[in-house]
Amino acid sequence: MPRTLDLALLDGVVTTTTAEAVAMAQRLAREEGLFCGISSGCNVAAALKLAKAHPELARIVTVLSDTGQRYFTTALCGEAKEIEVPARDHSLDAYSAAALAAHAGRWEVIE
Repeated sequence: MPRTLDLALLDGVVTTTTAEAVAMAQRLAREEGLFCGISSGCNVAAALKLAKAHPELARIVTVLSDTGQRYFTTALCGEAKEIEVPARDHSLDAYSAAALAAHAGRWEVIE
């Protein structure tokens, strides 16, 4: 977690899965003509979850941060790849763990 991120400014966390992100990026290309990447699909999927959880919000803004050009040989464009991903520990460093613990109790988590 970058030390420049001020967690006190966050109200919550919206989670998405890789499958949701890929499906949304494909939907954006198909329905809106926006050829974006998987992280952009993740952003839009999260924004829609937020809108559903909070219909009182008048405006929700997100960013489409990349194009789909580098994803031609991935699941985004229908290319299934069999790759071996070695199991590895994803533990947080002490700074990140302490910072998250200090704020997590007040956050709303939308899944």
